[in-house]
Amino acid sequence: MDNADIGGSIGSVAVGLPRSFAVRNDIAAAWGGETPRPHLARLCAAAVGVCCAIEGIPKYKINTGDPIGYGAAVFDFLLERGVTPATIYAIGPALITKIAASFPTEAGAIETADFSEAPADG
Repeated sequence: MDNADIGGSIGSVAVGLPRSFAVRNDIAAAWGGETPRPHLARLCAAAVGVCCAIEGIPKYKINTGDPIGYGAAVFDFLLERGVTPATIYAIGPALITKIAASFPTEAGAIETADFSEAPADG
């Protein structure tokens, strides 16, 4: 687990990936070239919310699958505590990149499945 200083009254926080791949998928799937600009701040804030250990931060409701709505609540929470939008914009994409890179890949699955070799004839 890493640490990041997000400023405001929050300061330094522990940073890690959410345990749930469903949560990770919700964040990663919402990120892309066609994400409306107003949603980018919310999505960056959502990534901060699910990746940073911050006391009192709103919890992501996995059953709604709404990272943009969740990000709005986290954005407000962070700004109310003096975290700047620039900090959210700086940290959010790095967290989203980590989230996206955390998914198993087909190549990794093939390597895992092919863990043994057939016995050699001899």
